[in-house]
Amino acid sequence: MFWKWSIFAAERRGTGQVLSGCRRQTVCIRKSRPQHQAGTGPASPGRQEDPASGFSRTVDAGETNSIQPLMRTGIFVGSFDPFTIGHDAIVRRSLPLFDRIVIGVGINGRKQYMLNTEERTERIARLYAGNPKVEVKAYSDLTVDFARRERAGYIIKGVRSMKDFEYEREQADINRRLGGIETILLYADPQLESISSSMVRELRHFGQDITGFLPEGY
Repeated sequence: MFWKWSIFAAERRGTGQVLSGCRRQTVCIRKSRPQHQAGTGPASPGRQEDPASGFSRTVDAGETNSIQPLMRTGIFVGSFDPFTIGHDAIVRRSLPLFDRIVIGVGINGRKQYMLNTEERTERIARLYAGNPKVEVKAYSDLTVDFARRERAGYIIKGVRSMKDFEYEREQADINRRLGGIETILLYADPQLESISSSMVRELRHFGQDITGFLPEGY
């Protein structure tokens, strides 16, 4: 609906004098519908983006229009057979970046493990028992599916070499295509670049002491 407002005079700028003989002007003012403001009432249902996790969710008609921020969650995944001081360093460097970190212990039926799934999970959980930001869970499906279940928007990866980087770059592209999940690459500390789970297993196989390559308490 419109209303017409006629103006017959204009006030000279900077003075209180009114000028006569001004050209007649017509101003149309549209009465707009009242708009809903976030957090003041029910919103219409639909999909809204969650900035904390990177996922969208369905908003019911009874919910407010604003999205409550969720915790920023990252997952750190691997077979961790065993979990080395290099892995531990990546987790501890990631703690300031996230509100919650879920360490995913991968299960692959085609691999032969030095430690079974329960041993790997329990040993890692023991390391972070006093830190409420860290959780440890086993999983056997795709990493992107594990991330969705944990409402994680990020995958944390450690990189020790250019070979690692090329592999993780390809994996990051696939995970982003499949689930819209970003990958955070943390370069290994120089003194830890040569440490890997396979190297530790090899040393153990030949009867060498591997204590120095494992986190204290593991």
